[in-house]
Amino acid sequence: EVSGNYIYASTINGIVLKSSTSGSSWVNLIYPSNVKPDLFGLKVVSANTFYSAGEGGSFRRTTNGGLNFTYHDNPSWSDIKKLYFYDSAVGWALGSKNNIVMRTINGGTNWYLPSGSTVSLSWVQKIPLNFYTSSGNVFYQSTWNKQEIFVTKANSVLRSLDIGESWQQIGTPLPYGSISNSLLVSSKDTNVILVAIDSIDNVHGKVLRSTNYGQTWQITFSANRSSDGIPMAIDPNHPDTIYYGPTDSVLFKSTNFGLTWAPLGSQRFGNNCAMKVLNKYSNIILVGHAQFEQDG
Repeated sequence: EVSGNYIYASTINGIVLKSSTSGSSWVNLIYPSNVKPDLFGLKVVSANTFYSAGEGGSFRRTTNGGLNFTYHDNPSWSDIKKLYFYDSAVGWALGSKNNIVMRTINGGTNWYLPSGSTVSLSWVQKIPLNFYTSSGNVFYQSTWNKQEIFVTKANSVLRSLDIGESWQQIGTPLPYGSISNSLLVSSKDTNVILVAIDSIDNVHGKVLRSTNYGQTWQITFSANRSSDGIPMAIDPNHPDTIYYGPTDSVLFKSTNFGLTWAPLGSQRFGNNCAMKVLNKYSNIILVGHAQFEQDG
């Protein structure tokens, strides 16, 4: 899409390129999405205002040439293939899977379905996951192949290559535990997998690591039980940096994707229910946990 000397181009994995020199040089804009959707639709309204849309029904708008983006809701829940704007306020978006054309009259802040159309969702169970054998963050979508999804079921790791339609176990069962609660797959090499898992006695927890797609597993960390929630988090800014929070313990940090671990600070946490490292701010770690009884 062209506006004067400005050219914008979008492609897979959330990549948006910008040229202000009629294409002689390009910069990669920082697109605000952790899932990196494939971008099928791009429409430039002016030199600094453009819209992008694509996989998963994502919508983004920028009014400052890509320095910042705002997110806009998609009521069709469908991938978007094409965008067209009559002016800065009125535009249309074409869904790729349901043949719906949506319309906006306020620059993409709101999108409206055609009169009389409705959207409904249905659920189909693909894998029976029992409570307390799969607890917490047990799903992981590959950054290499968006069709590939991993899930832990007790002490097994399963994989789907068709976005969850069918599943097969990969590798061998984990040699320890039965209550898996965190699963991470390296964004640099999908052979490298981490699983945080607890024992059936609900007392001991371990981190297991595979470097050969689950064929063999190595215990790299042992501690008190992990938690009922999500005791492990990855730094989105540094893909080899992992944090792990056992119960009644300080956090532990790994900078080699779970091979070795070191204690982090002196703050002790109770039952870690959630951890999050903020995108673009590696120094900010959010931890939700149940306090110790002595903490009040």
